Amino acid sequence: MNRTLQSVTRGLATAAVVASVGLAGASTAQAREAACNDNFVGGTNNSGASLQAASGSAYRKGPGVGYCNMGNREGLAYIWCTKRSADGNPWYLARDNSSGVLGWIWAGNVISTSGTIRNC
Repeated sequence: MNRTLQSVTRGLATAAVVASVGLAGASTAQAREAACNDNFVGGTNNSGASLQAASGSAYRKGPGVGYCNMGNREGLAYIWCTKRSADGNPWYLARDNSSGVLGWIWAGNVISTSGTIRNC
């Protein structure tokens, strides 16, 4: 085989491997999201508080990463209540100001809070 043909063959083989790895990664992420808990966990709107969510903060259907992501948000949200996940991490049930979405946001994605925050 001449050098040009060998180079093209290696390039195509490398592209095929890279593409298959990318597809496997996407399939894993899709499978993980499909296996999430799709039940919404509600709470009481008993707090007079707000929060500032960091850019790209996931709003989930329950307090924990095992719950389905309802989309990423950022900015002002109104806190209904707070609760700890099964692994002990603090979460807020909040309504996003710009979209109206009610969901759970992990405290680690919150830049700041103000007001009185009560347990769910």
